[in-house]
Amino acid sequence: MKKTLVLFTTIILITSCSKSDINNSNPYLPSQNVSLSIPLSYADNLRYPGGVYVDRSAQAGISGVAIYSSNGMNEYYSYELTCPNHHIQADGSSILIQDPTRKTFFYCTATHLHNGEKVYYDIATGAWGRPVGIKLEYALKAYPTKKQGDVIYVNY
Repeated sequence: MKKTLVLFTTIILITSCSKSDINNSNPYLPSQNVSLSIPLSYADNLRYPGGVYVDRSAQAGISGVAIYSSNGMNEYYSYELTCPNHHIQADGSSILIQDPTRKTFFYCTATHLHNGEKVYYDIATGAWGRPVGIKLEYALKAYPTKKQGDVIYVNY
């Protein structure tokens, strides 16, 4: 009887655990090389918690990369600046734009693909590039980021 109860409880716990609301594999974003080395002297705001630096150079993914400084010392996160929830649009509306009043928020201007609304993504710690205020399948694509000395490296 005890074994049956333990087995039943284990099965219930396993099946009741939900998967993440965000799917990691994304059919809309092609694999794109990223190779950035950003000296902190060039991106001084990354020295402070909550700092954001945007790079749209040819080495910065599909549409650019946003780098977020979690603590201003050694925790940095980078995200692709292409809307992850639809195919890339030829008119450029898939490129995410930084909100001028909320530096960690980026929005997709392809409103015709989002029921007429701008879709916002937050790159701050805890949000991890998830859509804000709406449930969508994909979060922003994250890139491996590390700091060595006074240089932030993003390579994928």
